[in-house]
Amino acid sequence: MGKIDEILSEINQFISGDDWSETLQIRRAVAAYTQACKEVSAKLAECRELLDKDLVLDAQHLNTEMTPSLTERAAKLYMHGLKYERLVQLCEMYHYNVPPLIDMATVKDLRTSKSDTAMNALILRWRKIARGHDNPEKIDLLREILANDPADVKMWESNLLTVEKKYISEIQLAAEQAAAEGNNKKVIEYYNILTSDNWLSPTEAVAERFLPIVQATRQEMFNNALEHKRNDLFTAYSIMDPAMIRTLLKEYDAMTRNKLYRKDPQ
Repeated sequence: MGKIDEILSEINQFISGDDWSETLQIRRAVAAYTQACKEVSAKLAECRELLDKDLVLDAQHLNTEMTPSLTERAAKLYMHGLKYERLVQLCEMYHYNVPPLIDMATVKDLRTSKSDTAMNALILRWRKIARGHDNPEKIDLLREILANDPADVKMWESNLLTVEKKYISEIQLAAEQAAAEGNNKKVIEYYNILTSDNWLSPTEAVAERFLPIVQATRQEMFNNALEHKRNDLFTAYSIMDPAMIRTLLKEYDAMTRNKLYRKDPQ
């Protein structure tokens, strides 16, 4: 699911920012996310049908026939509340296909219908990867285990905290390296990971170290986008295209109301 993590980071960075100027990168990210949601939703619909027929074992087989499991994939893709509303707004703005909302009711039913055998399978998988070095994979699995109400919650939370601490250190080192190399967009990606809502561990202190770079880079990106919009307006006036001029003026006016707007950006 590494690619999905990158896509989600790209989308979250875009919709949480102030500049919504369309790029090929965001168009591709939204298209990939929408396709992934469609595939997971189709599988969830199959599971729903099986659960409604009391074919629990068949539904669980469908859930766990892939790695990560269907419920893990659904939980990772799930977007709700203001974040989902902003994504829908983005899709409507640029006429993208709107990704379906993940059916978390079915995800919950799949989780609560799991037998002890299913939980044992998760624990067995944990034992297989626990000594490895893929901390994001381990974190996803530990969250899945905790979501299924294991017998010893404190032990699994302790395991998750330990792995998260290692991964946060990895992210910090990677962000510092990116900053040293002047790759500020990469710093923003790491910052977005650190400020996500999924952490059990505190990440604010680490994220705060990179906030000045994030703010300066976002300001620079906005200034560049504003300059490009001015150039587009100049072109529209040059070729005397009224429809283009109206559209660009509306977009430019919206940008001037942005909190990042400066009359004379440097």
